[in-house]
Amino acid sequence: LVVQRPKSIASLEYALAKDGLLIFVAQKNLHDQATPGELYRVGTVGKIIATNRLPDGAYKVDVEGLGRVQILDYIQEEPFFKARLEPINMQYRASVESEALTRTVVEQFKKVTEVKIMPSVFPSLLFTLNQLKNPEQLVDLVAVNLNLELRDQQDILETFDINEALRKINFFLAREGEIMETE
Repeated sequence: LVVQRPKSIASLEYALAKDGLLIFVAQKNLHDQATPGELYRVGTVGKIIATNRLPDGAYKVDVEGLGRVQILDYIQEEPFFKARLEPINMQYRASVESEALTRTVVEQFKKVTEVKIMPSVFPSLLFTLNQLKNPEQLVDLVAVNLNLELRDQQDILETFDINEALRKINFFLAREGEIMETE
């Protein structure tokens, strides 16, 4: 991620001085000065793994997503946002259908990424994909790497039933496969 807005940089620097945890939420629009109403209410808790300060003052940040959270309300807006949060418990029902969905998502994602991702990146992504045992992590990895529209990524993030999220991911992968076949 690239962090460049003053409020976001202040928040990042605060988190780095504390425990390295930060909440990542998307803006509904791209205005420089977002208000709480312009931010989605579901986001991700992330652990900052590495940062690199760029010449323009922005940061390039590597983050490990730890889980979804719901923002209950904002308790501070300056110099950066602080919020009261509630962790989101994802629902998962292991079944024949969920196993089939998981396998289908993995296979379709391999096909799509093999074509779309640079050859030097593909082996490490494939290794990560093969190591995943948790369907929630699979959903997150695929959603981040599919280059979806923001509203579609947010829709998946706000889908708390993992089987339903797998169905949505499957739909986007099938659509991407169809697009690739016609190109």
